[in-house]
Amino acid sequence: MIQMQPSNRQALETYAPDLLAQLEGADERESQEDMLYSACRAKDGYLIDMLSDGDKTIYLQSQYRPLDEAFRFAKQYENAKDSSCFLFLGMGNGYIIRELMQRENITFIFYEPSVSYFMYVLENYDISDIFQAKNVRIFVKGLNDSSMLLEMYVYITQWNWHSVYLESMPKYQQLYPDIITFLAKLREDSIWHAQQNYINKLRMSDANIRNAIYNLQYIY
Repeated sequence: MIQMQPSNRQALETYAPDLLAQLEGADERESQEDMLYSACRAKDGYLIDMLSDGDKTIYLQSQYRPLDEAFRFAKQYENAKDSSCFLFLGMGNGYIIRELMQRENITFIFYEPSVSYFMYVLENYDISDIFQAKNVRIFVKGLNDSSMLLEMYVYITQWNWHSVYLESMPKYQQLYPDIITFLAKLREDSIWHAQQNYINKLRMSDANIRNAIYNLQYIY
């Protein structure tokens, strides 16, 4: 059984059972990754994550005040319009997501490219509140990402396609440069689909009005 905090398991069972099922059947896929994650403490005592990639060590959060870093990171989006949709490369350890999800009228979609990091976060952090958030959706490469494009059609619609943004969590674009290209194409496809739906509805409305006008002569 995958090791994780009980609160996370309970939240997954309730809010993301399909993801939990995929996670339980991961078949040690995380061991195939070269990068290793470990926990350490920032200067202010909060837990942060350290990534070992060969002979390199990368800190995924601030080594001094990670919660302040999360607040500043989220603040750059404070002027985003309601109903906007943000697609993020990476999910981090929850600090930044909690700041972002305070904007309840904005949808936040996170694509985590590392199964092993996702498992690490589940084991070391309580992120059960994030799974419960109605405006947050998490996809993990190799687990639940096969349905990602179809679900994007739900979040990106004729009402918000002009306010859909692609962003990256700190350090992720540096670590996964190829993934950002994949997400950019996903964003473009989702926007195109929403635009086509909007255009088709306009055409249908126009045709319905023309038909109604044409049939007036027969009504009377």
